[in-house]
Amino acid sequence: MDTPREFRDFCSRFHQDALLINPRLEDTIEAALKSFDGRQREVLEEFIASLLGSNISDAELNDLCSRSGSDFYLRGARHFFGEILNQLATGRTSK
Repeated sequence: MDTPREFRDFCSRFHQDALLINPRLEDTIEAALKSFDGRQREVLEEFIASLLGSNISDAELNDLCSRSGSDFYLRGARHFFGEILNQLATGRTSK
């Protein structure tokens, strides 16, 4: 499975200090999504949905995120990506 640029761009926004800037994970995700336009959000949503619909483990999700430029260890990666999908869906319906 090819990793879209939008996913790599999104993951690269997560670094060791991300939660110092926005202590709540939900706020950190929201801040990372702010600069994504509608097309980028659609690509990101489709890719993350396909990941979560597969048998990928938390460890594999962490590895994929790390290889995509993140410097952020995810405890509960499926929950993290589920929250991203939730915010993407909420953003789509509120605009």
